[in-house]
Amino acid sequence: MNPDHAQTNPPSTPSTTGTAPGLVDVDREPLAHAKDVAMPKQYPPEFKRDVVHVARTSGLTQAEIARDFGIPEHAVQRWLKQADIDDGVVEGTTSDQQQELAALKRRNRVLEQEVEILRRATAYFAKDAAPKRSTRWSETLPPRGAPSR
Repeated sequence: MNPDHAQTNPPSTPSTTGTAPGLVDVDREPLAHAKDVAMPKQYPPEFKRDVVHVARTSGLTQAEIARDFGIPEHAVQRWLKQADIDDGVVEGTTSDQQQELAALKRRNRVLEQEVEILRRATAYFAKDAAPKRSTRWSETLPPRGAPSR
């Protein structure tokens, strides 16, 4: 390696310079941020309908349509497949059914959390409300000479 051409890229491992051995320099910029993670772009339903309409009515290929609209080709394929399901051409779960299922799953998750909170609260308060039990067996017996029921 030529010393005149020193590497200017930061090292791929966290810097430990100026810190105790084995510790990471927290002032250093992390390599990846959550904002750098690619998330699928959400397109409005009207836009999807327009793309499906063009794909069905024009003689263009899916690749040409994707290029014209500036979207990935697999998105055009997915939207066409879902439109066929929604129109009853192909068997499958419709968009409305998918939305309803997602809402029911969210509601179920909330209810399960509420049940867990109530279960824990019940156990906590039952522990405090329970009478103290004596460990001596003679203290649990009624006193001598006391009328029995």
